[in-house]
Amino acid sequence: MSDKKMEKKLRHYAKEETPDVKERIKASSVYRDFMDKRQPEPKKTPGFNWNRRLAFGGTLALLILAFVFVFPLFQAEASSTVYMDINPSLRLEVGEDDFVKRLDGENQDGEDFLEGLSNLRNQPFDDVIDILVEEAIDRGYLSEDNPYLMFDVISDNEDLQARHLAKMEERLPEVAQDRVPNFALMRGSSEGVGEEERERAQQHGISVMKSRIIDAILEETDDYDYETLSEYSVGQLRDLMDDYDISPKRPGPPQDTPRSGCKKQLARAVFFLCKLFVWVDV
Repeated sequence: MSDKKMEKKLRHYAKEETPDVKERIKASSVYRDFMDKRQPEPKKTPGFNWNRRLAFGGTLALLILAFVFVFPLFQAEASSTVYMDINPSLRLEVGEDDFVKRLDGENQDGEDFLEGLSNLRNQPFDDVIDILVEEAIDRGYLSEDNPYLMFDVISDNEDLQARHLAKMEERLPEVAQDRVPNFALMRGSSEGVGEEERERAQQHGISVMKSRIIDAILEETDDYDYETLSEYSVGQLRDLMDDYDISPKRPGPPQDTPRSGCKKQLARAVFFLCKLFVWVDV
């Protein structure tokens, strides 16, 4: 027999007769135990944990208390917005301390009126009223022929609003009647102002209070139009109201103020925290 044939026969014999060691190892119990230990353990779903749930609830309670009792300490000081219309239209922001924090013209005449005045901010409300009325009389905006001053006060703080309303009703006649004996106050309406309503008044160079009087007159008669009446003085509009037996209207709910906006944000925050407590997986 040749060497090649012998080599081939030996290879065949080794292949057929040699046991498969790999398969025998896999079939052994030792191998199975080894492989079982290498398999990762299945993740366990966490159960209901009262300790962590109570800890989260305590944290939530502290956050709510902080919002309710601490957050208001950092809010802006309450204020009233005072509107005055003598054809120039003015707006004053008056704080709880009865000092004027801001003074602006609501129309071009109002801006022009304030240009000649200075150092009115951070002055007592009474003093600013005196200066504005005296200036209006000096410039002819208040006179015996045009004795009406229209005003309104709005605030998120009802007590502050009532106090500043009373101050206007008391102080204005005291200052004006010495020089304008027939001086008369007229309460306007500036609450619940919508953006469209404010833009229309600004386009015609008048206050919202005056715009609402014009609307009330046009509801009663077709003899006038908005553009014509926007040129009328407060006194002339008041005469038309008397002619048509119209009472001043005060429509709409109070407008949002910075403080009422903070209250809404606080309510949303508390609602979100409560919802988080219910749904979070602790």
